[in-house]
Amino acid sequence: MTPCTVFLLVLQTTFIVSRAFLVDDGATGSCVSLTAISEDLWASDVNRMSASDVTVNYQTKVPDGTTTDKSTQKLFTYVNEAKLGSGTYKLLSNLMNNYDPVKGARETATTAELAEDNAFLDAILATTVMTKLLNYLTCKGLVTSQAALRTVLKKHWFDFYARSGTGTILDTSGFEHVIVGEYKDGTSVNGFHNWVSFYEKEKAGSLNYFGYVSQANPSIIGAAFSWDNRVKTLGSFFIGVSPEFELAIYSLCFLSHPGGVCNISLNGSPVRIVSYSKDGHIATAYVAA
Repeated sequence: MTPCTVFLLVLQTTFIVSRAFLVDDGATGSCVSLTAISEDLWASDVNRMSASDVTVNYQTKVPDGTTTDKSTQKLFTYVNEAKLGSGTYKLLSNLMNNYDPVKGARETATTAELAEDNAFLDAILATTVMTKLLNYLTCKGLVTSQAALRTVLKKHWFDFYARSGTGTILDTSGFEHVIVGEYKDGTSVNGFHNWVSFYEKEKAGSLNYFGYVSQANPSIIGAAFSWDNRVKTLGSFFIGVSPEFELAIYSLCFLSHPGGVCNISLNGSPVRIVSYSKDGHIATAYVAA
């Protein structure tokens, strides 16, 4: 075998190994790109609602800043209640009434509420979506194990902190702000970027859909609405994604690009995720519609 042949064989082997690292998000060599892992999370979201599970009625397109109802009907025409009442969706719903939405009102968690937090975390960490996220974050050196990821998720999403820049009252959490929603004041809504929360409040009659400001793929809406007579002129969220996917994609961007815009790809479409930190917690995280 000539030296040239040996060199070519080594080069070919190196290329094959390098390529394997690029497609294996658990590899210790080169991690997959942010685009690749975001697409992998989307493809792994087997609990996402199908087109037959959710029907929406967008109705009137409204400009950003709209404060009055321009759509006579609800946004959600149909949601598969059987699916919504099981698995991680049910565990997510269990958490919705654990918070006081009033800004400045101290948050506390009962033993039962802490158990609900833990049950939800255990369930989502057992999904393929979270396993993919774990592999990527491990490759990037951001976590070392599933236990470490659980600790990170608990802190960023569920630990209480003071939303006010100068306040000391622990009145919020990443989960409350992003998923459940909060009152910014007596007339406006803060946070609120989750479709299950939107659907449940709309169904209960406490939320009134005004119309859509924007739409984007895959299944992203920027909506204007009021909740408990407080207005959100533009609240953007995914429609139909599973709870584990939503926490995974926001956590991915919060850890990878804290304090700004994270450009990813979902189902072949470019998507921007925005997130900000407050005292090491998630201050906000949302998909830009």
